[in-house]
Amino acid sequence: MNIGLNIGHFGTTGAVGYLDEVTLNHEVYNALKPKLEKAGHTVISCNDATPKDYVSATKVANQYNLDLLISIHFNSSDKPSATGTEVLYSKGSSKGKEYAEKLSKTISSELGVKNRGAKTTNVHIVNNSKAPCVLIEPLFVSNKSDCEKYSAEKISDAVAECFDYRKWDK
Repeated sequence: MNIGLNIGHFGTTGAVGYLDEVTLNHEVYNALKPKLEKAGHTVISCNDATPKDYVSATKVANQYNLDLLISIHFNSSDKPSATGTEVLYSKGSSKGKEYAEKLSKTISSELGVKNRGAKTTNVHIVNNSKAPCVLIEPLFVSNKSDCEKYSAEKISDAVAECFDYRKWDK
């Protein structure tokens, strides 16, 4: 597969709580990319956009013949009790929904947090990429318990497992 990887809020500011979203996005990207490559996938960085925003990142991704685009993010809420993993996809994308459901289940299980499930969104990169796109939100940076379970390795393992990584991890 040709998989595009996008670091959410690349070059900008993201959510800040007990942890900083932008830092986590980079850590997960750096852990995930080699695992997907080890599983035999071509991974294309979709981060070098100017200006640094969703519109530009989408244009970068749309330059490639991708089978899937994964945008890495972390959630935040004004409600400290908000917890868990969710994965966003475009309403009209059956492939996006399929990946979102599998990713949400696998990431939440690996981290031991609530599975909030696959949800549709109107975020620009998700709805305007040519390839099916999922935006992963592994946990809430505004929830102390979620943050205590953060592990770039566990998140990247869970995502890569959805793309046959574990069978190559020997």
